[in-house]
Amino acid sequence: MARSPSAPARSDLPLIFGCVGSPLWRRKVESSLRGAARVRWFDSFVDLREALETEIERVIVAIVDMADHTGASAHGFARSLSDSYPGIGIVVYRDHPVQSEADICMLGAAGVHDMLIAGLTDEGFVARSIILDACRRGAAE
Repeated sequence: MARSPSAPARSDLPLIFGCVGSPLWRRKVESSLRGAARVRWFDSFVDLREALETEIERVIVAIVDMADHTGASAHGFARSLSDSYPGIGIVVYRDHPVQSEADICMLGAAGVHDMLIAGLTDEGFVARSIILDACRRGAAE
């Protein structure tokens, strides 16, 4: 099948790094970003951070779970990312309902730009808008 001259090659698409444990959540992110960005998944925050060190120029957003499989918290990881890479957008993917307003404030203070909430804002155009808007807000910093 011939490629449309206006369609970007897959390698030309912006790159998003993610560390989200749920295969369903991963599929939802990939589906919402189809044609707009490529997503590379990591099993832990440590793996994601190591990859960022070599590819930061190409990564526009990091999407992370509230904790990785090792038990590392999104709060600490987001703070570390925002201190080391202030131009990257940071999105946390979490369950619905959100348990505490204080938790949301702590994530914001840690440098998180937005949240995907499972079953509420994590599909289609809404998810795509949240992720790409976080990219713009990260770049503005």
